[in-house]
Amino acid sequence: ADLVVIGEFLGTDSTEVTETMLFVSQGGVIINEMIKGEIETEEPLTISFYGGKVPVAQIISKVPAERLEKYGWLDMTKDEQQNFVVTYSSSLTSADLVEGETYLLFLAKNEYGYFVMCDSYGARRINNEGQAYNASTRLYEEIPTLAKYSSLEEAKMDETYGEYLPEYIPDGFWVEIIKHYKDE
Repeated sequence: ADLVVIGEFLGTDSTEVTETMLFVSQGGVIINEMIKGEIETEEPLTISFYGGKVPVAQIISKVPAERLEKYGWLDMTKDEQQNFVVTYSSSLTSADLVEGETYLLFLAKNEYGYFVMCDSYGARRINNEGQAYNASTRLYEEIPTLAKYSSLEEAKMDETYGEYLPEYIPDGFWVEIIKHYKDE
């Protein structure tokens, strides 16, 4: 991750649909704590993530008609197309950011700004006890000791830190969450 922050989501500002029917939303975040990285913008930070809601009319304007035939949307009136809203979400792994909630966010920098990495794995809701939601276990967990290492090997060189967490994030996504333990 290029940027790791804890922040409050201000809400979705916009959602666009790609030609492949991916929904990409943008919204603002007020940063409460900077864990990794630096930003060159003032708050709120605009982030992008997969998911969102759009009228059928927007989907029809972007996606080739042959991909839409099975949905029956092309048979709708223009009014129906404008008023019928489609929500894109995969039940377990979508980021599904909620306005006013606080999240631990793992963000990758791209040409458009900052993008939430790995859906809900990169946007973990923080509960009232300060625990972060883990989509793999479907439980809220303590946020482990946070450290700024560029690799697991570098972390293991420090005798205080070691084991890379969480295990299901691929190496290329360096999350810099290090579980505290004494090296053997």
